[in-house]
Amino acid sequence: MTTKTLTGTYTSGYTLSPGFSALDVAASATVGGANGASGGYAGGVGVTIGFAAGMSNSGAITGGAGGTGVAAYDGGGPGGAGGAGVVLASGGSSGHTNGAFTGGAGG
Repeated sequence: MTTKTLTGTYTSGYTLSPGFSALDVAASATVGGANGASGGYAGGVGVTIGFAAGMSNSGAITGGAGGTGVAAYDGGGPGGAGGAGVVLASGGSSGHTNGAFTGGAGG
């Protein structure tokens, strides 16, 4: 199997295809989950691997920020949860080489 290497900017997260056996996030790569919509929606995940695969990270991976809550004059409501930086399936693994995984800020 082959390794997928990310080198660019991904602003709506990245999901590894089952055609690859591993993911390498290069130092030049930035992967961010989509921000949640206003009204309290959750932020998106930065990287998703839905099967057992390895991942190395030298770049920056961040979950999307949660959307803002509903204003008090509209009935009020909490802000959305920040998205996870990385979601790995059972059996997956990750290694760091000066990279960072960060969850998104709450709304």
